Amino acid sequence: MFVGKYICKIDEKRRVYLPAKWKENLAGNNIFIMKWTNSALAIMTEQMYLEKIESIRNGDFSQKDKDDFIRITGASCDDISIDQQGRILVSQGLADYAGLEKEVVLVGSVDVIELWDKDNWNKFEQNTNIDTLFSHIGR
Repeated sequence: MFVGKYICKIDEKRRVYLPAKWKENLAGNNIFIMKWTNSALAIMTEQMYLEKIESIRNGDFSQKDKDDFIRITGASCDDISIDQQGRILVSQGLADYAGLEKEVVLVGSVDVIELWDKDNWNKFEQNTNIDTLFSHIGR
């Protein structure tokens, strides 16, 4: 499980350190990084990605939306690994999509790690009201 928020730097080679407890959760798994919502990136295990795809396929969505989601996430998906120093490498294309520059935020979203540009995360956090969210999804 991935919870919490970590602010860190992305270096000139587009490498990002993962928190130690998250590295442990990812150890021994194939890991993928892909485009996600709000101009963020998602990092998840292969099993989690397959479960999300299966959920989409079985969901109450139009076939076009299902196909488009699978197509866009699959096309942007990179197989990554954690290096000896505990870093992941973000491709240039994904870094450009997410606007990653000097500081980034790793957000634990339970089954997915989201990687945000710090300024984008701050704007999202400021513009998101938890009371409104609870009223929309119910308590």
